[in-house]
Amino acid sequence: NFIIDDGYLYEFDEVLFLKSLNELEQKSFSSKLQNYIQIIDFYKNHKEKAKQIYQHRVMVTKKVEEKYNTKINKDGSKNKNQLEIQKTYKNPNSNFLVIPGSSLKGVFDTA
Repeated sequence: NFIIDDGYLYEFDEVLFLKSLNELEQKSFSSKLQNYIQIIDFYKNHKEKAKQIYQHRVMVTKKVEEKYNTKINKDGSKNKNQLEIQKTYKNPNSNFLVIPGSSLKGVFDTA
């Protein structure tokens, strides 16, 4: 649910992205749902739409952007790059980060 372009990471809501597409684009997107790499390519090919509806924009280094745009893996295979960014759970209503109670309990039990 993000693209990187011109030194920025744009995080967007997938539902809003889908709603911003015309009917033909929606059908094309739906046909790619079984293949993660095709979804990433679709986002990259429709980056202007994603940039219009972004929720968060964060500057990234040139190295991160280069890694995002890499088309050949370190092992020489030509599979597209699957740059994944792990993120913390956010409250969908307020967009504030949330630390689950189970995580806190684990910290206290360990301490």
